[in-house]
Amino acid sequence: MKFSYPTFAIAFLLSTTSIVTYACGCVRNPTWTLKDELNSSSLAVKGKVISVTDYIAPEFPWPQKLFRLVIKNKYKSPVNTPDTVSIITGQDGADCGYAFKIGKEYIVYATNWEQKDTIRKVIKESILDMFYTSICTLTKETNRKELVRLNRLTH
Repeated sequence: MKFSYPTFAIAFLLSTTSIVTYACGCVRNPTWTLKDELNSSSLAVKGKVISVTDYIAPEFPWPQKLFRLVIKNKYKSPVNTPDTVSIITGQDGADCGYAFKIGKEYIVYATNWEQKDTIRKVIKESILDMFYTSICTLTKETNRKELVRLNRLTH
C-alpha cells in the first residue's frame, strides 16, 4: 500500500486539533411528570416577558440571553422572590436556550442562578432575582390546562 506524505500530514493535523463543540442534549425519563418538574425546580411561575439582553457570564464559554419576567402567579418560589425576575437561558435551541418572546406570557420552571467564580467553584450564594431555564424543562407558553394542573399540585 502506498502512503502519501500529504495525506499523512492532513490526518495528523486533524487528529491533533482540539475542537470543542456544544450541543443541547436533553435526556429525561419518559415517565417525568409535572410533579417531578416542580420538585426539581426552585421557581415555578406564570409571567410576562418584558425585555431581553445578551448576558455573558465568566463561568460559560458562550453567551446567554437574559429575559426580564414580571411574575403574575407564583406556584413555587424561594422566599423573598421579587415580582420581576431575570431568567437566563441559552442563545438558541442548539445550546438549550428557550426562545421567549417579549410581550408573551409563559409558565416558567427554573432553578436558582448561583454566583460562580471564574474557576467554576460555586460560591454558596444564590442571587434572589436570577434563575436559569432551558428547553430541557417543562417551560412553555401559558395554557389553561397546565395552569389547572399547577393549581391542583400547589394549592
